[in-house]
Amino acid sequence: MPVADVAEEACLSLVKAFRCVAEKGLLQDDADAESWAREVARINAEAQKAWGEQKIPFIPAMYLRRRDPAAEKALRLLRTTSKAFELNLRFREIEQLDEMHAKLWELLSADKTRMTITITEYMKILKKFKAWQEERFESTPKSSPQREVSVRSAQQECLDDTTPLGNVVYLASVMQPRPSIQLYLSCPRSPAGGVEVVHIYQRFARQVSLVKCEAELIMWDTNNDGCLVEEEMESYVRDLVPRIEALRDITDDILPFYCCAVSRRIFWALDPGSRGFIRIDALLQSPVMDEWVSLQLMREDQPRNWFSAAITSNLYDKFLYLDTRNRGTLNADDMKRYKKGLPTVMDDGLPAGVGPLSSLFIDRFFETNVTMANSELDFRKFVDFVVAVEFLPSCQKPLFFWNILDIEGSGYLRPVHVNLFFRETHAKLVAAGLEVPSRETVVQEAFDLISTAEPLCISREEFINAPQAGLFVALLIDCLSFWTYENREQR
Repeated sequence: MPVADVAEEACLSLVKAFRCVAEKGLLQDDADAESWAREVARINAEAQKAWGEQKIPFIPAMYLRRRDPAAEKALRLLRTTSKAFELNLRFREIEQLDEMHAKLWELLSADKTRMTITITEYMKILKKFKAWQEERFESTPKSSPQREVSVRSAQQECLDDTTPLGNVVYLASVMQPRPSIQLYLSCPRSPAGGVEVVHIYQRFARQVSLVKCEAELIMWDTNNDGCLVEEEMESYVRDLVPRIEALRDITDDILPFYCCAVSRRIFWALDPGSRGFIRIDALLQSPVMDEWVSLQLMREDQPRNWFSAAITSNLYDKFLYLDTRNRGTLNADDMKRYKKGLPTVMDDGLPAGVGPLSSLFIDRFFETNVTMANSELDFRKFVDFVVAVEFLPSCQKPLFFWNILDIEGSGYLRPVHVNLFFRETHAKLVAAGLEVPSRETVVQEAFDLISTAEPLCISREEFINAPQAGLFVALLIDCLSFWTYENREQR
């Protein structure tokens, strides 16, 4: 046999052998893959069976907190004791403050012809007051220096959440009112240079009322944790209303709506993260509490005060006006007829049945905030909506507006998203025959209101931390707010 034929036959045999080995390897790989798949399926089936038999839902160990029943019982007892101790202190202080309040007015009004008082005259009155105080309350123990230091520290820091000690025991967050030179200096000056007597009296009365409010809020803290939930806040308001002279005309029918309006306004200002509770010390140090205390000192209802009976009446009337179906709830079509103002301004320059707010904004509000069946809005959520839009461009809850504006849920706002909201606002102004800048110009100016790391791109954190977030929203969703801002120089 020729050498060439032998070599060719050897090559063919070698190729055939390699093919056999490769086919056996592939068969082995297929067998291994099938075996792997069967084993994985068996493990998954057993795991699902085991999970299904568990009565207690599976929670990873990292999320479980060790619970010590004895320690929790001790904390409850400590909180209860701390609450009783603090209430005892407050009631003793209030008795003294009522006497001081009456004595201060007696000294200030001694001269019936005097309407204003100079600093020299006030110092003489202050000297008489201190002499009376030392004689009247000689045996009364004074507050400890540690308590005064803790109060000053709390007022300076103004924290929403206190130290861990504040989560266990009550710490005073209101300074004890005392007639002093600071009281005189905090009052507005008259044209003659002095201070009106009534201003000094009212300023001290407000400080005394704040101490009383602190005691009443502590009483309604059923969990003794220094916090109030919405139900506790409404109970506090319901109990206090009969004792407020300016609210004497509130009927039993309107009282539940009034308590709801007060509670929702306070929680809107102090619970931006919608946690469902507010701290008592944060409430006492907030501007909204000043407005609430001011109402308690009034003899007549003041419509400009949010906590007045007139505001609640206007809210109720606005709700009934929008509820054309008489169902006690509102849908998106009802809210698109919303007119601004308390009381409602019907003649706002827009056609009848056309509201100043963007329809897309209202639709997004229902998508992100309304959880009732069939997307119906009750009075409680209606109050939230009114507070949100009526206080613009002031913005106490930027996260509320961000969830509405972030249509795609991407965490960023770009010109295309902003233009979606402003398009209808621009069309309403043009239809009214007004000269309005182009949409592109307005969108560019709106982005200039927010400091951003990337041009024409606003992140969630940048929007929440922006001081002009409320103005940014008002320009996009409210044609009346836009026109007011556009003509601000003429005003």
